[in-house]
Amino acid sequence: MAVDPRFQEGLKLFRARRYFEAHEVWESLWHETRGPERSVLQGFIQGAVCLHHAERGNRRGADYLYKRCAARLSAAKGLWGVNCSRFLTGLRRRLASLASGVRKLLSTTVKSHETPLSIGKRMGQRTKRRSRPSKTPTE
Repeated sequence: MAVDPRFQEGLKLFRARRYFEAHEVWESLWHETRGPERSVLQGFIQGAVCLHHAERGNRRGADYLYKRCAARLSAAKGLWGVNCSRFLTGLRRRLASLASGVRKLLSTTVKSHETPLSIGKRMGQRTKRRSRPSKTPTE
């Protein structure tokens, strides 16, 4: 079977760490795919969503999807020229990298009165301020 351009587009997005977009592209292909490729493609989709959840701090969702992705891809050799074992290895490395970043953030001392916004400010993240309309005296 010829490689669908949407699979290549999804790989490009995945490699650019645009996991949600990769999932969307692959999912459109998945709806049309039949045969053994369908399950393997679903594993790639689950891997992309796994990393999307991990980036957003949803460790539970990321772990759940990683297990499902690994179950689908560990038995497969590859899909359209992509080695499933190498894909899973890269996925594990990225998850570990994201987890260490979360641990670093969580190791920051948080005062009981702080909100996520104030923690971000303290850690040097810029935030947008809403401009308030100036008060004009009423006549």
